[in-house]
Amino acid sequence: MKLIKTALCIVSLSSFPVLSANNIHDWNNVEGSGQNVTSWGMTITNGSDNNELVGQNHSLNNSNNNSVWGKDQTLINSHNNKVGSEEYTYFIDPRDGILKMRDYGSTLVNSHGNDVGGRNQQLTNSNNNITGGTGNILTDADKNRIFGSGNKLENSNDNYSVTDGNTFNNSNNNFLAQQNGNNNHFDTSSNNVVLGHENILTSANNGRIDNGHYNNIVNSDGFRVTGSNNELSNTNSVNVKGDNNTVNNSINSVVTGNNNTIKNGNNNVVNGVNLGNSFNNLNDTILYGSGNAGVGNNITDIKNSIVMGGNTSSSATGSSLSDSISINGSGTSGNNLTNIGGTANGSHSISLGHNSNASNGGVALGSGSHAEKADEFNIGDRVITAVKDGIEDHDAINIAQLSDSFINVKNISEQYTNAQLNSALVDANHYSDTSLNNVRNISKEYTNNLLDRTLTDANHYSNTSLNHVKDIAEQYTNIQLDRTLTDANHYTDSTLNNVKNVSEQYTNTLLDRTLVDANHYTDNTLSNVKIVAEHYTNAQLDKTLVNANDYTDSTLNNVKNVVEQYTNIQLDKTQIDANDYTDRTLYNVKNVTEQYTDAQLDTTLVNANHYTDATLHNIIDRGTSYTDNRINTVNTEFRNELQQYADNQLHRLDDSIKRNDKRLNAGIASTIAATSIPTKFGYKTSFGLGAGTFRGERAAAVGTNVNVRNNVVIGMNITHDTQNGMGINSGISIGW
Repeated sequence: MKLIKTALCIVSLSSFPVLSANNIHDWNNVEGSGQNVTSWGMTITNGSDNNELVGQNHSLNNSNNNSVWGKDQTLINSHNNKVGSEEYTYFIDPRDGILKMRDYGSTLVNSHGNDVGGRNQQLTNSNNNITGGTGNILTDADKNRIFGSGNKLENSNDNYSVTDGNTFNNSNNNFLAQQNGNNNHFDTSSNNVVLGHENILTSANNGRIDNGHYNNIVNSDGFRVTGSNNELSNTNSVNVKGDNNTVNNSINSVVTGNNNTIKNGNNNVVNGVNLGNSFNNLNDTILYGSGNAGVGNNITDIKNSIVMGGNTSSSATGSSLSDSISINGSGTSGNNLTNIGGTANGSHSISLGHNSNASNGGVALGSGSHAEKADEFNIGDRVITAVKDGIEDHDAINIAQLSDSFINVKNISEQYTNAQLNSALVDANHYSDTSLNNVRNISKEYTNNLLDRTLTDANHYSNTSLNHVKDIAEQYTNIQLDRTLTDANHYTDSTLNNVKNVSEQYTNTLLDRTLVDANHYTDNTLSNVKIVAEHYTNAQLDKTLVNANDYTDSTLNNVKNVVEQYTNIQLDKTQIDANDYTDRTLYNVKNVTEQYTDAQLDTTLVNANHYTDATLHNIIDRGTSYTDNRINTVNTEFRNELQQYADNQLHRLDDSIKRNDKRLNAGIASTIAATSIPTKFGYKTSFGLGAGTFRGERAAAVGTNVNVRNNVVIGMNITHDTQNGMGINSGISIGW
């Protein structure tokens, strides 16, 4: 058996005795032992068999089949142990050139099957351990592989360490293997892999530290840490990559970056710097960026959200955020929000664009847009272009469609107006003809009756008076001709004056009544014409009014001429009849009486004719003037009211067209927004945002696609436009 190899080749062999099987050399104490090879003070006691001991001061107690090299190795009740290095027992110390023992001072108590190398190793009740290095202590720890120095294991089994200064307390199956992976501390922690130094694991199991130092893991299982100075407390299944991160009471979270903090939250993904310091609760959230990630410095709770952004000094109106998306925002709070580049506060608000601002459920789309009400959609001063023609009732329309609709409405309106005006003109003409014919017939009949009655009364009075005069004249002619003539003249004058006064009074009364009735009838007729015209006309008032005025003027002039002609004829006839009657009656009177009477009658007739003519002309002039004034007044009022009515109708039509135009443009914007959302293939669920603008109106859309099965996909889009219109579309696609 080779006991001395390379190291002995450079020293004199005369200093050492030659060893052989079953040889006992200097200062050995062998008791109950056999098949031993010992040298230089080896002590074998209490029936230890088949040991090979080389070196000095070894002590074996009831230990069998041990191979011991070096010096000061102690084995008690330990079997099948290999202590020290066979090939490298000796070495020349380069510092002083002296041949020295490499392995020494190890102590094994009740330990079996151990392979112990190095110096000052202490194993107590530890079995099947392999140790190397210096100063390692194993107590009640089994099947450990310890290489390095200063490692301490208590009640720890199946651990592996190739570094220095590590401490294992009640820790099993832990693994430490990395250069400079020293001074790690395990307390009641099992099945951990640590590649680094100065890490502390307390009651932490099934975790891993990769290339990390100064990490503190407490009561955390199933973790993975890559980096340094991270702290995990009561945290399981957490993956931390970076330095100075703190994760407390969190499960199934991923933290990447430096100086991030997760408090009281599960199922989070955090990537950035200085994230989460102000968040007390963070659950089911993806957090990227730095500081408060753009949600505001007063947000404390975030749940079911995606937040990406840098630190902002802005404050949100609320303190919590849930079921929302915030990317590069400057303040976000509430539920079910979407904020990209702006500010969104209040549930269901959507803000997309730099410096956009949405609150109270409003939708702000585009840089600088602002929406403050739930039914408000604002995209700033932008135009939505390339809008497809709308088909269904609730589809948006474009300007071309609106122009066509306006032309159709205009044509229909013109056709309707022309038809109504023509109908109104025909009705007005017919009504005027009928009314004027009635006026003419009534006036003619009234004048005839009045003249007949006047003639009858005049004849009767003249007959009575003349007969009386005739009798008186015949009786007194011969006696008192002069007196009779004077009396007759006086009587005739008085009678004729009475007749004249009565006739004038009666004629004036009847003419005044006729004028009042005619004026009243004309007023009623014109009012009826005004009402009918207002109900049936919307445009072209000037033309209709001119036609009506011309027709009325022409008709009234005709009536005036007919009345004047008829009156003149009747008066002439009356004059002739009266003259003839008077002439025949007075023919029997004496010449003086005849001359006087003729003269008086001629004068009376002339005066009566002048009076009648003047009165009739006055009546006609007054009636014409009154009628013209009333017609002009009514025409002016009618023209103004009809103009105002037409203007109001056109204004309402214009407002309606503009409102429909805005709704059409907003609908087109919604269509653009919904169709602009792309689909991300290759994933079970995809979420997208879209925006559209068309001719001053804007819309935003939110859509999602879900692969329910390999051959089944369902999708839904929700839109909102600036005219407060909401749209929802959904669908399902099945392939086979």
